[in-house]
Amino acid sequence: MKTMAAFSTLSPIHIEVDERQGGNSGAPPIQLRGHVIRHGAMRTDLDIAIDCADLLHSTAGLDDQDIALKVIDGVVLLTGIVRSDPERAQAEQIVKKALGVIGLTNCLTVCPRTAAVPPDPDITREAVAMIRHQFPEQLEALQVLVQNGRVALEGELNWHYQRDVVEGIVRSLRGVTLVTNKIRVGERTGTP
Repeated sequence: MKTMAAFSTLSPIHIEVDERQGGNSGAPPIQLRGHVIRHGAMRTDLDIAIDCADLLHSTAGLDDQDIALKVIDGVVLLTGIVRSDPERAQAEQIVKKALGVIGLTNCLTVCPRTAAVPPDPDITREAVAMIRHQFPEQLEALQVLVQNGRVALEGELNWHYQRDVVEGIVRSLRGVTLVTNKIRVGERTGTP
């Protein structure tokens, strides 16, 4: 069973662990190469992931808002976007220092802020911010999905004009190449 954890630290990093594997399966813990044992048990993948995320978030000069990590059996997979090669190397060095990490795969992509086309996470954040500004009460009913500059809008709104306005807002954002509007128009409350 996969578990995605949103934890209560300040870190915005997305974490995913697989409970079917390593340290979380209910099998007796095995101590690997003298790694620190917390509360009498081997560190779980979730413990390792939270520590890695906290270390990345607390590092000055590292923009971690577009970094995701996954831990399986103590092996960390870093994915997402960083702004430079030094940030990519810095993230790798930081994660290596986390207790319980026995392997690391760094799949971080370098995308400088000066790039002609903004990365997908920037497009997503901008789209959500613009929709929140225009229709704050409707934001929870919508989803904005972005892949390679192509935006899919999903969810439900009360009025057709809202659907059209949201599409227009998103279509006008820099880096958007295509908008697929799958927003449904719901029942109008209060009409006879």
